[in-house]
Amino acid sequence: MSSKIMLLIVVLVLLSGGLWWWQTTLNQDRRPTTDQAPEEKAAGSLASAACQKISLDNLKNYCLALADKDQSYCAKMDDEDKNTCLALVKSDPTLCGNINQPEEKKICYFQISQVSRQINYCDFLTDLNQKENCYFGLVSGLYWEGKSNLITDQMCQKFTAGQPERKTCQALQAGDRNLCGSNSNCLVMFYEDERDCQNFGQVDKRTCLRTVALLTKNSTVCQKIDDQKEKDDCLLDYAGHISPEVAICDQISEDFMRQECYKNVAASLGQ
Repeated sequence: MSSKIMLLIVVLVLLSGGLWWWQTTLNQDRRPTTDQAPEEKAAGSLASAACQKISLDNLKNYCLALADKDQSYCAKMDDEDKNTCLALVKSDPTLCGNINQPEEKKICYFQISQVSRQINYCDFLTDLNQKENCYFGLVSGLYWEGKSNLITDQMCQKFTAGQPERKTCQALQAGDRNLCGSNSNCLVMFYEDERDCQNFGQVDKRTCLRTVALLTKNSTVCQKIDDQKEKDDCLLDYAGHISPEVAICDQISEDFMRQECYKNVAASLGQ
């Protein structure tokens, strides 16, 4: 798996990044607003404020659906987006099957597997490479969030035996870079010092800096990436996995990605 593919997978993870916070309460009865604790009201207000920064109607409704765990907002969306929204809010992967566009359907399965922490949802995908990318998205997401203890042997066994991705999974599970061997795509997941990035070419250096930013929980490292799109990706990842802050999203230059970031922050705050 190339560094670029690995980076893309992590970005896909983070397009749904932070959504796991609300997943654990998805099927619980919510208390009436009047009974909410002050901190819950404050979080709800912050989530709503993040959604209100979104100018695109479809994305704003998606944001509110995730933040409030309210599927009525999904009904206001276009059909393809509506199905993804409902799948995530209801935690029902079969709804991804109603999506006609192959790429959108794939992303739906990617996101719901990561939100639900259900690696078996990846098996709805029929293409082996897509399945393994989906598996890796879930595993790497847990790793970035400091939840390697939730990476199970069963998850790692999903990867093809004898392939480097299985070893990478085991390395992330154990938090042991020695299990990477000489696999640079695995080793790069463990870099925590900017100085480690200096010996790479520009493309790999950007990936390395993103890793350092996430592992050291230091968003300023993202600003040292010399490619604007990848800098934006790093900030999106950071807001999704490390710290759900609107101020982080505000630093993203690309408009749609910035609005996606607001959505992710709202979903995290609306847990």
